[in-house]
Amino acid sequence: MKILALGGSAHSYSACVMKDGRIVSAVEEERLNGRRHSYFPDGGMELARCRAAAYCLKEAGLTASGVDRIVTDDLNNPLYYAKYVSSIRYTTHHFAHACSAFYTSPFEEAAVLVADGIGSADEATGEYETVTSFRADSKGLEALDGIRGSFIDPVTGARHELSDPLALYNSLGGMYKWVTLGLGFAFLEDGKTEALSACGTDRWVEPFGSFYRLDGEGRFSQSKAEIAAMRAFIADKLREEGDAFRAKADIARAAQEHLQRIVAAICLRLHRRTGSRRLCLAGGVAFNRRLIAFLEANTPFRHIYVFPAAGDTGNAVGSALAEYLHPAGTCGPPDRRRHATLRIKKGNAESIPFDPCLGRLYSPADIDEAAAKLDGGRLEQVPAADHERTVADLLAAGRLVGRFQGRSPLGPGPNGSRCILADPRSRDVRTRLDASKRRPAFLPYGAAVQGDKLGHYARKGGPAPYMEKVHILTERAAEALPAVTHADGSCALLTVERSLQPGLYRLLGEFEHTAGTGALLLTSLNVHGRPMAETPLEAFRTALELRLDYLSIEGRLYKIRAG
Repeated sequence: MKILALGGSAHSYSACVMKDGRIVSAVEEERLNGRRHSYFPDGGMELARCRAAAYCLKEAGLTASGVDRIVTDDLNNPLYYAKYVSSIRYTTHHFAHACSAFYTSPFEEAAVLVADGIGSADEATGEYETVTSFRADSKGLEALDGIRGSFIDPVTGARHELSDPLALYNSLGGMYKWVTLGLGFAFLEDGKTEALSACGTDRWVEPFGSFYRLDGEGRFSQSKAEIAAMRAFIADKLREEGDAFRAKADIARAAQEHLQRIVAAICLRLHRRTGSRRLCLAGGVAFNRRLIAFLEANTPFRHIYVFPAAGDTGNAVGSALAEYLHPAGTCGPPDRRRHATLRIKKGNAESIPFDPCLGRLYSPADIDEAAAKLDGGRLEQVPAADHERTVADLLAAGRLVGRFQGRSPLGPGPNGSRCILADPRSRDVRTRLDASKRRPAFLPYGAAVQGDKLGHYARKGGPAPYMEKVHILTERAAEALPAVTHADGSCALLTVERSLQPGLYRLLGEFEHTAGTGALLLTSLNVHGRPMAETPLEAFRTALELRLDYLSIEGRLYKIRAG
């Protein structure tokens, strides 16, 4: 069976093609239109082009008429699938998230938690999904319970318009979003709030607890009055302290700590319901790296899997899996014949279950063409008999090196295929990179380490194949790696496995031999606020704009000259 699936909601659009249970191509729309999250608050006919679908179909050697099913989730923007509307099939938003989380995981059974801002609507009640829990095993996905939000004021009965998503009650993602906006960050910049929280104190943690309710069974709720009180508290504190960094950091710290408490309580309830020690997570809340580390340390779940495209872009994959395995509709038992041969699953609880690098593989001719367009004396190809050793020596000498290797990844996390590498021992390199990317100084950088040497750098915590959580660094590592050590001694580590990324794994080894540490600063190959580079041409342009020193691209090395 051949399936074209589309992901998204009011932002974060994507497409994928599945052939007989295997995802053969996937890409985020933002990589093709150049607009971060493909967020067009005033509509935007650009969405109707649905470039990601054409991209994936071409990579799979198919046309729209050659697929058996076209599917999306029912929260997606109709403008995005307008050209396919006559044949589109639908699944629900949280069910698609749950399928992406469980069916790409290495687990045969697990608890599944989906948490985001808003999901599908129940037309009978006027309520919307905000948190949904599932039991998952060979019998499929069984919805257990959830938290539902509403645009109807529980006191006055007044109904708000769906076009005002910030009016939704009982939404964990909505609560954190209100804090993000109150701190002066933009919509979909929740990651800045999370990063800022590590710089704050706990002086406002206690009063923040009055802005929502949480019972002993892990049931969260937040009314309109509580939302209003929270917003007023944030505005008052910022006004009293002159919008100071310290006040913002302390507000972020309070919001982060309460998000962790709430989700941990929900997880404890889910563990009691399922008895599982494995947890799969999806939905925008799952992008919070500090939350994932907190759950790993403070809940009974010993194995936690976060789908690398946990947000709405991941629902292209989730919708495809839902259609392939559950053709009769949401939940219910899966098609056992298809489930038994699902080729996306492999390994065991300790393995890396899913390779998110599903974009196009660019050819040497593509690289030649891109370099020719931009040369003008600004690019110089450098011979390197041993590519990884040469790059390691450059990094140890303080150079900034872009890396473009293999297929582009689905999801926001840099995984070595589209990244910038630097020496994490150097504060000067960090300062230069901040200036090049025009990035706020409080935002941390992650680091790549060989998976089998994680214990050399982290005090505790398991592998992070998608850089999906933070680790608290050992005292020795924190002192040795100032460029990636955050204010609270943490760092988001990418654990690199030899079997999946042999080139990067070897580069880390060569850098350790040269520099005495096997960690490298790693961040996305993009200008701050723009999508990650998708094509060789974009990689060269990004390297030039950021004034990187070198670009390593598919085994070639180019020196970047200031223009």
